[in-house]
Amino acid sequence: WWAYETRPDYPAARSAGTVPRVGATIRYAPGVLGASADGHLGHVVAVFDNGWILTAEMNFTWRGGGASRVLFRFVPGVYQGITYIY
Repeated sequence: WWAYETRPDYPAARSAGTVPRVGATIRYAPGVLGASADGHLGHVVAVFDNGWILTAEMNFTWRGGGASRVLFRFVPGVYQGITYIY
């Protein structure tokens, strides 16, 4: 529910791309950077000059995350299998 709660216009997003922007929804393809077989969603919180981004995600079990917990993590901004919804 995190993706829908923090970005209620997600289903009506106007475009998708591969360049991260603050506020965009990040969509991981299945199996990419720890995503489940269904894929995973989160939101871009910050974009850094070195190409990495900070995301806010939910239900990701790495480093203390889990069901109904929001987790912040750093991931490469441009990566095979990652797209953004603006």
